[in-house]
Amino acid sequence: MAAGLRGYRLHWGRFHADVAWPGLRVAVFVDGAFWHGKLGKVPNTNSDFWATKFARNGARDAEASETLRRCGWVVIRYWDTDKKIPVGRIRRAVNTRRRRTA
Repeated sequence: MAAGLRGYRLHWGRFHADVAWPGLRVAVFVDGAFWHGKLGKVPNTNSDFWATKFARNGARDAEASETLRRCGWVVIRYWDTDKKIPVGRIRRAVNTRRRRTA
């Protein structure tokens, strides 16, 4: 990873975290703005399908985050449309967890 954080896994675990440090229990999800309904627009074609899909994706995201947090994970989510990746936040979470396990 460009931030110098080693030991990560891609598309890891039951919830398919985009990037995860399983031993440290840190999970990062990059949510696609279209697929997760952030844009606030439902396509005109087959709109019932898309509205249901966006709602289901949001519910799945919330369930995954809550389950992981209950199990002691740090969960970081951001949108793929964000101008900046929250590298500092990710680095702090990973380094804090590393210090605790050292």
